[in-house]
Amino acid sequence: MKAAKSSVWDLYNGAKQYVVPLFQRPYVWSRAQWEQLWSDIFEQYTMQSDRRPREKIPDRFLGSIVVVREYEKNLDKYTIIDGQQRVTTISIILAVIRAFAKERNLNELYEQISDFLRNGPRSGEGQYVVIPTRV
Repeated sequence: MKAAKSSVWDLYNGAKQYVVPLFQRPYVWSRAQWEQLWSDIFEQYTMQSDRRPREKIPDRFLGSIVVVREYEKNLDKYTIIDGQQRVTTISIILAVIRAFAKERNLNELYEQISDFLRNGPRSGEGQYVVIPTRV
């Protein structure tokens, strides 16, 4: 096992896919967990938008995410062992921000978030970064 500090950028950037296996519990986060995560994200955003130098902005721990790498041709694929509620919620937040950007013709932001949520020109399941197995 290898532990590493990663950012949300690291989690979503590049051609990779996270699969939520069937043995994981269904999505159960409620308003309390969403609000805490949103508060953490918004606080980080506020610090960055205050134009503070990057090295002075403290990192924010959003919780552990444990994955097992599966080997697939041309795609880094990971099975989520722990952290699927967080990963799913971050994906939902990104999708909402993307919809907001599209409504307001913020095309650059829309494209950037689309790149986070999808793996480029792939088709089928390979195009999505997060794959739930229960829907």
